[in-house]
Amino acid sequence: MTFTSVDDIFDEHEATRFILGTNNTQVDGLWSAWGSWGQCDVTCDNGTVSRVRACDNPAPAHGGDDCPGDKEQTTTCVMNHCPVGWTTWSDYSTCSVTCGTGLRQRSRSCQNPLASLMNNSCSGNAEETQMCSSSSCTDS
Repeated sequence: MTFTSVDDIFDEHEATRFILGTNNTQVDGLWSAWGSWGQCDVTCDNGTVSRVRACDNPAPAHGGDDCPGDKEQTTTCVMNHCPVGWTTWSDYSTCSVTCGTGLRQRSRSCQNPLASLMNNSCSGNAEETQMCSSSSCTDS
């Protein structure tokens, strides 16, 4: 086919679109509305919450561009301060003597970094001592 002007080329392009139908035209993607914010990923102190959107209003088609920007947004969520609490007890140490009566210890720590800043500490002891005994001592 021979074209004599720009108008002929435009007419040819329009004719091709008409023959192929509008479903084959390039469609750039557009974002749908943001979804609701999800739940905070922690139950106390600071965490993260996110929401998403879909590139489907319309979705890109026939070589159209994807939606610009991010699919997901995140922000900080602030919950109540975590309660002050103890870690679980460590295992007891070995007995301090190999025969007779001795001592063994176990420990735990106050599980809140803000406790010391706020003059708030865990109730109770961080260490526990217990009497222990080993096999009877024999004189040789």
